[in-house]
Amino acid sequence: MFNKQRYNRDKQCYEVKDKNSSSIKLSDLILYIRDHNRFEPYSLSDVNKRKEVNHSYWYADFEASTQGYHNPYRVCYSKRGEDNIYNKYGKYCAYNFLCDLPHNAVCYFHNLKYDGSSLAKYNVNRCIKKGGKNMQMTLKIKGKQLTFKDSHALISTSLASFPKMFGLSNIQKEIYPYNYFNKVNIENNIGTILEADKYEIKQWTEEQFELFNEKIDKIENCKIYEFQSDMKAYCVFYCNQDVKNLKQGHSIFRDMCLEYLNIDVDKVISAASLANTYFKHNVYSKINNLKEYGGKVREFIQGAIYGGRCMTRDNKKWYVNDELYDYDACSLYPSAINR
Repeated sequence: MFNKQRYNRDKQCYEVKDKNSSSIKLSDLILYIRDHNRFEPYSLSDVNKRKEVNHSYWYADFEASTQGYHNPYRVCYSKRGEDNIYNKYGKYCAYNFLCDLPHNAVCYFHNLKYDGSSLAKYNVNRCIKKGGKNMQMTLKIKGKQLTFKDSHALISTSLASFPKMFGLSNIQKEIYPYNYFNKVNIENNIGTILEADKYEIKQWTEEQFELFNEKIDKIENCKIYEFQSDMKAYCVFYCNQDVKNLKQGHSIFRDMCLEYLNIDVDKVISAASLANTYFKHNVYSKINNLKEYGGKVREFIQGAIYGGRCMTRDNKKWYVNDELYDYDACSLYPSAINR
């Protein structure tokens, strides 16, 4: 193995020491490899030559029952660049959704921490968390790698604010009886309109019931009888509206960033990383002699340390002829207080 204490300055290399030694510092190994010309030339241009992965981009939203465990019963999703909105319904909707997505798909949810919980049992192999948010997670299923990102980490506002924020059109005002969609009612699929707020924490007003009735009347095949509705049809309409809202708002935000910042938000995962990318392109790159570290910086710098600092009491120099005992004490400050 190699020891910095056995550095041969004449030969300008590290010498091999006892073969029985089984440890080596990473910094020593790197220097040894460098001195023996074992590094292959590598430049940033080589990175650009790597084969780019073709991703497809999607937007999705889950609806789940709120009694006990939140079990998903509906997922709607749409591909960027297409008008179609796809739907999966029932207790296996999450699995069918994953099977339908293509390899290397990137899918946005607005609050991945909640929607991603419906996918947690399907072999998630990586999850980026920060501040109580799941900003990105990847999973593998049936030989496919799928990536899910949180649009809320990038655009930190509710979906209800999207129409006004991005000037969206054809986005209708929504009302949804979340707690009414329990396991029993979902299986029966027939809802009583006047009981829609039965399980809500706050009872609906007359205006809310009027809006609810208007939506049911406008949705095709949603109203069964005068006071009953098809719950599945209404759920599809509501979920589709959320996906449409997210898709249009995020696409506009992405176009704005490309036009004014020259940054593709598909390559960042949060507002903080977007700001950091902007500073890299427009500030840091213009500072001469500014370098960027990567990896374990502390371990690399430790290779330049050859010893610590040893001091005596009162910072005085002493000439001692007697034998000394080297006492390497810890926590000297608390022990001094105690004495």
